[in-house]
Formats: sequence, C-alpha cells, structure tokens
Amino acid sequence: MLNKCFIKNYNYNIQLVRYIESKHSNTFQIIKDYMDTLVYSVKSKFDDYDIALLTMLFETKRMSQNTKVKRVYLYNSYSFIHQNYITALLKEAFKGVIEIVEKDTLNLTYEGLQKKNVDIIISNVKLEIKDIPVVQISDMPTDKELSKIKKLL
Repeated sequence: MLNKCFIKNYNYNIQLVRYIESKHSNTFQIIKDYMDTLVYSVKSKFDDYDIALLTMLFETKRMSQNTKVKRVYLYNSYSFIHQNYITALLKEAFKGVIEIVEKDTLNLTYEGLQKKNVDIIISNVKLEIKDIPVVQISDMPTDKELSKIKKLL
C-alpha cells in the first residue's frame, strides 16, 4: 500500500510539471530535446520532473536578469520627515523595483535629472518636465496613485 506522503508528493510533482511545461513551453522543450540527446552519452533517463526543475532554474535566472531597477526622483514640498516617510512607503511598496535618487544630490533641472539617469519623477506638486514621466501624488499616496506608479514601472 502506498503511503499518503508519497501520493501527495507525486500529485504535486505532476501539477508542477504541467504548470512549468505550460508556462515556459519553449524552454521546457529545448531542455527536453537536449536531455534526450544526452541520454545516449550518460546512459541515464531524465523524466519530466527533472526537466521541469531545470526549466525552473533557467527561467529563474532569466527573470531575475530582466528586472531593471527604476531610478525615482521624489519631489516633495513638505518637511524632511514627510520626505523620508514617503520614501520609505515607496520602497516598501516597490521592493527591489525602485531606487530613490537622493534629493540633496540633484538640481531639479532636466539636465540634472538626466545626469542621474532618473526614470520617473514622483511629486506632490505639479511639475512640467519634458521626456521624463511625472506622477503627481497626494500628500499621502493613495492605492490608486501607487497603482498608477506601478504601471509606469
């Protein structure tokens, strides 16, 4: 009689293979074809679960390389404390996706923004800056405003 743990793991493995094969079909097929040719050399059989794990490994690397950190300039008309709070709020909301360009190291000119490779400006006041997206937020950013920022990222 098969134990329940074995059956549970077996079912999980089948679901995992199906998901990975569907989500990353090109990579899965390339690895499967390569492993089929490798079978002759190593005299070992690789099942779909092994191929799914290798696919996950390659896709994880590919996805992590495609993530580009966006440089954000935060312009705020309030105090230093308010600026720090909004900075922390944005960093928490967009972990690993944004880098805040420090305000004291930059003049708010197009040339200054360009020098620092600013991708997006977030401000609680209306700004007219050419060629760099500006998202105007309220003094305390709402979920709708955070969603708008997320779309730009």
